Amino acid sequence: ESARSLFSRTGPALRRAVTAGVSAGLLTSLLVLPPALSQHARPAWKAGSSNPQWETLAGAIHFWLGTPSLICALALLGLALAGLIPLLRLSRVSRAVLLGLGLTALAVMVVGPASVNHSVTFGRYLLAAIPLLALAAALGAERLLQSGKPWSRVWMLALASVSVLYLTQSPLRDLLRHPNSHTSHSVFQIDFRRDKNKILDYQKATLPASAFWERLAGLPRNSQLIAAAPFYFESYHWDGPRWERRSQQRVVPAFLDGFCANNRNGEVADSGRFPLHNAYWLSRLESGSDKIPDWLVFTNPIPRFSGTPEGNEMRSEAEGCLQRLKQRLGTPDFQDDVLQAWRLPR
Repeated sequence: ESARSLFSRTGPALRRAVTAGVSAGLLTSLLVLPPALSQHARPAWKAGSSNPQWETLAGAIHFWLGTPSLICALALLGLALAGLIPLLRLSRVSRAVLLGLGLTALAVMVVGPASVNHSVTFGRYLLAAIPLLALAAALGAERLLQSGKPWSRVWMLALASVSVLYLTQSPLRDLLRHPNSHTSHSVFQIDFRRDKNKILDYQKATLPASAFWERLAGLPRNSQLIAAAPFYFESYHWDGPRWERRSQQRVVPAFLDGFCANNRNGEVADSGRFPLHNAYWLSRLESGSDKIPDWLVFTNPIPRFSGTPEGNEMRSEAEGCLQRLKQRLGTPDFQDDVLQAWRLPR
């Protein structure tokens, strides 16, 4: 009799949960199964290729909380811990989210999907942690502010100090900097902590700098549009964010497809199907298009790959494209060991 009573109370909620879960699973399968079945070896190849470490979790916490500051992260985590129990008591949804996060984390540990050792990848698998942390931290702050005098004033001052530090250390400063045509670049996303940002370190060590960008910084801010080639789909090879930061001008990729390359990896044809506003096709130099950038830059092959098959491919591509550009535009207006640049006439 007690079992029947329990089922009568929990049965409707259980049926709703099962219905929602099955519906979500079917809809997800419609999106996931076609590519998985067409290339069935890919999921198996990616499984077991990496696993999250403690450092992965630390970076993911900074990613979820939106701060590179250890002080802010610890303060927000403390507030979240103070408010988590009240939140779980008040909200059935929060309990379901916490359970879902635990099951997802377990699945990630078992499957070991590709690149999950990176904080941003692991953090995206558990993205639902963000609202849970935010609500728990808000409740924790409320508990502290209602602790009564004189402690409430002390906590108010502490929370105000953390809020100011949070704002001054926000990664949004770099993302919202103007101009910035590369907000989705991995250098902004891989890890908010600069001392842990491996892509930033890789680019500084691997991609040489040119004095050309400092020359442009002497012009009015955001007055020049620079199209730079060749573009690399692997964004850690694309130095656009640093070029924009140093020049204070807008830099967009210049696609080689249709000019000196065909079906190049990471590019799309200038067919009108994808009207990209943050890209320029070199083929437009010969089509008579009046919408041209102020400068066209072509960077030399990355020195690190010299003597490798990838480096030989880069050099061959660069030689053919540069010959074509010099035939079309003449002698570069600026040239050094890193790049060649043409001032395009209006």
